[in-house]
Amino acid sequence: MATHYVGKWLATILDLMVAIDAFIASLAGLNRSSRVLFSMGRDRGVPSIFGRSHPRFKSPWIALLFILGLTHILGAWLGRVMNSINGAPLSQQPPAPLPFIEFLAGTATLGILGAYLLAAISGLGFFHRARGKGWQVIWQIVLPLLSTLIVGVTLISSFAPLPPAPPLVAPLSYAPYLFSGWVALGFLLVAVLRNTNPNWYFASRLEYEMPKNWALYLLFR
Repeated sequence: MATHYVGKWLATILDLMVAIDAFIASLAGLNRSSRVLFSMGRDRGVPSIFGRSHPRFKSPWIALLFILGLTHILGAWLGRVMNSINGAPLSQQPPAPLPFIEFLAGTATLGILGAYLLAAISGLGFFHRARGKGWQVIWQIVLPLLSTLIVGVTLISSFAPLPPAPPLVAPLSYAPYLFSGWVALGFLLVAVLRNTNPNWYFASRLEYEMPKNWALYLLFR
């Protein structure tokens, strides 16, 4: 479209911006995932080798290499086979990388929505425990319930799109199942750790002082 309406020079700039943005997003995902794995290894949620840091740079280098290697394997393999899953005629299928990118984006979006939903539900429990130190209906009940409702409806419609939205097709239709399996694995991990290592499970239950301004607390905590 940029070439058609403006010129080839704008299309080149847009392609360069997309490539740079994709590289930055990949770095952000690599750093975030590796540090989550590092924290879980440090807390014995996964094998402790992932909780080791580099002796000089203090970076979680083992977790970084593991996530980087896993990403390359999945990208090289799934990026090639995703189009074969699509039942559409070959002439109607998108270029080879796009189904894999759509699958990853769909799965990640479901994960983000699930995290927001759990955060909203956790907020209700947190505010319920803290009600003796000041109860604010809008911030502590209405907003968490409203956010739970909005995110919950969005998440459910991702599993079963409402008309007139078209139904999900493979491979994008596999994203909800992968998300559900990942959530189930997380709950299973927490249940195992709760029974085998109670000290780890309750380590994050710290004493806190309730702030007066909940809006600022939730925004800047």
